[in-house]
Amino acid sequence: MFIPPAEVQDQKLKGRLRGYNKGAVEKLLEDVVASYEQVWQERDRLRARVEALEQELAPLRDAEHHLSDSLVTAERAAAEVRAQAAKDAEELLAHAHAESRAHQREMKARRTRLKNEIDRLELVERELQASLRAFLLAGLELVEDREATRTAPVVEVPLSTRKSDPAAVQPG
Repeated sequence: MFIPPAEVQDQKLKGRLRGYNKGAVEKLLEDVVASYEQVWQERDRLRARVEALEQELAPLRDAEHHLSDSLVTAERAAAEVRAQAAKDAEELLAHAHAESRAHQREMKARRTRLKNEIDRLELVERELQASLRAFLLAGLELVEDREATRTAPVVEVPLSTRKSDPAAVQPG
């Protein structure tokens, strides 16, 4: 039970025969009251300080709560962003890989078509060369046969004339 310093001070002790020295007891009570009053004032001052600090702390606790909620929300959002970024990256890589394979197949098909076309053109060239060679040999045989059947002297036509204009060969 708390007794305020004023009550201690107002308390009157009864005197007795052969009791305590009244002056010493009163002096002790005065010292106790003064000390108790000092403690009481300190307690009131500290209570007031605690209340003031709690009032200052209340907005900080609210801010801490909001910051904590914000941090949790930010962590969740960051995790979602990371997950979405990883998913998007995987999709992009898969798409790029598919495009790369398609491009490689297209290039391979193009190379095959070009090679086939080159082979076909080389075959046509060989056939044309063979046909031209056969044509020229046949023409040469005709010329030789004609010359052999003729009784007239043989006129030699320079080879350069034969190549440039076969009609320039005049029988002689």
